Amino acid sequence: QQAGDDAVRVRSQDGQEVFMDITVLYRIEDDQDLNDLHRNWYDRSYGTIFDIDQFQNEFVRPTVRALIRDVTSRYTAREIYGETRAELRQAMEETVRERFAREGLEVTDLLLREVTFSEQFTTAIEQAQVAEQDALRAQIRVRETEQQARSTIIEAEANAESLRLISEQIA
Repeated sequence: QQAGDDAVRVRSQDGQEVFMDITVLYRIEDDQDLNDLHRNWYDRSYGTIFDIDQFQNEFVRPTVRALIRDVTSRYTAREIYGETRAELRQAMEETVRERFAREGLEVTDLLLREVTFSEQFTTAIEQAQVAEQDALRAQIRVRETEQQARSTIIEAEANAESLRLISEQIA
């Protein structure tokens, strides 16, 4: 596990900078895969046994980061911000799962813990949402005004008809 600010910095399809805090939970599938890992990831510089830190730093972290960047680049910032985040997480997990399987590792979960956008983008999204809500309120007010106008017309027509009938009876 890597401590500190280790968010993956990615670019969305529309070029927005996004920071993602991701955790990948994985395990070695079986004893043969464990043997293969030891054989493939022994400490290359000293020729000693399997070094988990070296494996994390030379395979897990750079592989996950590269795959996350690749998957995220297929989505717009707006999609990442809300409407398809679950789909994005699923695509990330499937991509990492496929790559890890080639090393004999089984991904048990991928946690997309935090997604952070630039302050300007977040402000723009919030302003767009406020504008959208304002537009909806304005539409409701227009519908209410139209309904009020229809009611006034109906009432005026009823009054006119009433006056016409009274005039006919007087005459």
